[in-house]
Amino acid sequence: FCVLVLKLLYEVFYYLLFDYRVENQQLIIVKGVFWRSRATFPLAKLTDVYVERNPLELIFFVSTLQVTTAAALSGVNFGGIEGLPYQTAKSLQSFVSELASTVQPKVGDAQANEILSENLPPETDDKDPARTRAA
Repeated sequence: FCVLVLKLLYEVFYYLLFDYRVENQQLIIVKGVFWRSRATFPLAKLTDVYVERNPLELIFFVSTLQVTTAAALSGVNFGGIEGLPYQTAKSLQSFVSELASTVQPKVGDAQANEILSENLPPETDDKDPARTRAA
């Protein structure tokens, strides 16, 4: 019985100490009771924002908002906000996605082609000896 009470107290404190916010064009997630962790996700580098629900979350009508970045300041490139009601998670997903799209740089077609031509190997034609079979 004592273990159950301690676990319940831990979960209550975890919930009370859990924090997420958008600050200085970064999504910041802080969690933990005894060992606090802080993950910082630059909005300009967000690649994915999606809602995930595992079977246990389906039973309790909650979900997790997952975020993934190309790189993160805290060394973590993925994280989540757990225990959100489904509609809250979907609303937050839309909000964070729209906010991220406003701070991410826009790349035009000409600039995209220039970046691709600088970073891709040159095209080869069929007469390239490296690509032909020995007869």
